[in-house]
Amino acid sequence: MNKFTQEQETEILRCARNLTAAILTEEDEITRLQSMPLPQKPAEPAMWEIDPPLTIQPIYPPKPKTSYTYTDFIKDFLQEKNLTKTKLILLIIILNGLLILLLPVAFLFTFSEYKKKQNELNGELAKNPEYVEAVAEAERIAEEKNKEAYEEYLKEKDRLEKLNKEEIEEYNNKIIPQYNTDLALWKNQQARKIEIITNDLKLNKETLDNLYTETRLVSATYRELWILDWLYKDMSTSDHDIRYATELLDRDRQRLATERAGQVTVDAINSMTNDMRQGFTAIYDAIETGNEIQQSTLATLSKTRRDMNIGNIIETIQHHNTNKKLDKVFED
Repeated sequence: MNKFTQEQETEILRCARNLTAAILTEEDEITRLQSMPLPQKPAEPAMWEIDPPLTIQPIYPPKPKTSYTYTDFIKDFLQEKNLTKTKLILLIIILNGLLILLLPVAFLFTFSEYKKKQNELNGELAKNPEYVEAVAEAERIAEEKNKEAYEEYLKEKDRLEKLNKEEIEEYNNKIIPQYNTDLALWKNQQARKIEIITNDLKLNKETLDNLYTETRLVSATYRELWILDWLYKDMSTSDHDIRYATELLDRDRQRLATERAGQVTVDAINSMTNDMRQGFTAIYDAIETGNEIQQSTLATLSKTRRDMNIGNIIETIQHHNTNKKLDKVFED
């Protein structure tokens, strides 16, 4: 004969469900803490740089050009060869039909000679003292501007090099040492957080194992969170004992497992997390501010098992009718 009443069995299921949810929540929290990335190391300061100035080219005055035309060249050519109009006409008559064939050749020859003459005249004009002086002045102005630009470049380059040196010194002597100090503190705080949650997790697991061992009410095949939640809700809203509740569950267990297990587990953990997160936050705040962790703060974290001392679990259940208000971890 079962040594527990239906009400006592329901209370045992509630305790098992809450402890299981607490354990899963703390395991997730430890995983989260362990997987948190290290605080990022400050990037080295970017080095300021400046490019040398581009060379300023002189703005030369337009080159003088001769007004000597091809027509002028032909006139001079004829005069040089002493060809009068009469002689030229006579030559044309003599050559007659050959003139058409020779004319292109004559044109090319004379035009080539004209370009040579034109270049010679332009070269002579380029030696004009006024033009030479204007060219020299353009080069002087360009040289002066290049000198000024390079001097400004050297000043700015020197300023940036000093700035780079100052920033590197600050980075090496202040920023990095402070980062190393903060990193060591962060690692110590993380280790302390993990240690506290791990210790509480260990106690929750021991409490749950003792609950199962002492009561021998829930077999190993019914200890998943979604099953515990389903059984508790069925028994707390009916007069079903655990035997009948498990029979109902087994009739359609595969469908329930497929449809509800995942969501029930998520809902239960989320509900538990909302309560336990307050305990986590209080502990983390105390650690990060360097304050002592008060017993009241730790009690917030151990709320789930505070009234589940296995040494007194049977007595607690027997006095359930007169002392019904146990601290609830999440709203049913």
